[in-house]
Amino acid sequence: MLHVPYKGAGPVLSDLIGGHLQVAVPTLGSARPFVNTGRLRALGVATTQRLPALPQVPTVAESSLRGNECTTWYGLTAPGGTPASVVATLNAAAVRVIADPGVSAALVRQELQPVTNTPTEFGTFLKAEVDKWARVVRLAKIPLE
Repeated sequence: MLHVPYKGAGPVLSDLIGGHLQVAVPTLGSARPFVNTGRLRALGVATTQRLPALPQVPTVAESSLRGNECTTWYGLTAPGGTPASVVATLNAAAVRVIADPGVSAALVRQELQPVTNTPTEFGTFLKAEVDKWARVVRLAKIPLE
């Protein structure tokens, strides 16, 4: 496959629907309306588990592509050297906000899966993501720009 960089979901979805691309990896939030209307066909989700929004669509692991999960995530970070007490306060506030039923429901409506963790768990996750994608960049010989 040839990688074609796009500046946003709109242009990639337009080209995919228009038949200028054979395959793309858009976010669920941007692609689901087109999947629901039949304008696009979901071949797989790049998560470790099937998504409640598309339970009939297999994961990439189920399609023999185990280890190729690629999810979009959002996290709260602070500058290095931020006091641990401040980090703990920010984390506690974020956990409270995400646990609010209204906030959680709003995130789910946007095709997001609310997840909280500790600063240590998030740090471990970030390190694993950096290691994973650094390996991909090395193996694919992707030049840094």
